[in-house]
Amino acid sequence: MSLRLLNIEQVVEKVNISKPTIYNWIKSGYFPSSVLFGNGKRQLARWNEEEIDDWIKQHYTQPRAS
Repeated sequence: MSLRLLNIEQVVEKVNISKPTIYNWIKSGYFPSSVLFGNGKRQLARWNEEEIDDWIKQHYTQPRAS
């Protein structure tokens, strides 16, 4: 399996959570950190898709039946 890196828009779509919430969760240590490429104003943040998938498995629960 090859490493797949996601940009923030792809992460937002995958977890269905807003960018500000994701960034707040990263700061608090609740959400996986990004890997940064480049330096200065040209830095690109990318997330390991496998880490995001693992986070989803650990934190999402099935809806309760009514």
